[in-house]
Amino acid sequence: MVANLRTRSYEVIDGPFPEDCPNHDISSVQVVPNRPGEIVYVLNRSFYDELGECRKRHDLVHLNLNTGVENVLLIDW
Repeated sequence: MVANLRTRSYEVIDGPFPEDCPNHDISSVQVVPNRPGEIVYVLNRSFYDELGECRKRHDLVHLNLNTGVENVLLIDW
């Protein structure tokens, strides 16, 4: 999913993210019960560590669609 927080719109894409963001992908999205303007999603980030090895990090992120504020709730290495 690619979200535009300025217009409060989103698009579900089939395939990799745009070239300017090749190291991020979302593996699941859930709405927050009784809070229609909020979602929780898992953001997978690929990065290179100090040794030059490719690693993956999984962040659980809370997004308020009304304000655009994102909070990382859990980071899993």
